[in-house]
Amino acid sequence: MSIWFESPTGHVYQGNSFTGRDLFGALTPRKPPDHPARQRIANDRAARTTTHRRKLDEWDIANPPPF
Repeated sequence: MSIWFESPTGHVYQGNSFTGRDLFGALTPRKPPDHPARQRIANDRAARTTTHRRKLDEWDIANPPPF
């Protein structure tokens, strides 16, 4: 099953896993920067990034390169 959609600029895409709203932010109204949903998502992203970096650093220390 293929999905075709046309962007606001006239480009045609097929089989993209994103919705038009994901690709073209101008199609959706913007929430203010201090909106609670934006803050929660930003906090979750920061926590995931920090945890991932910490795990990578721990692995690098425990497994130094052989050279």
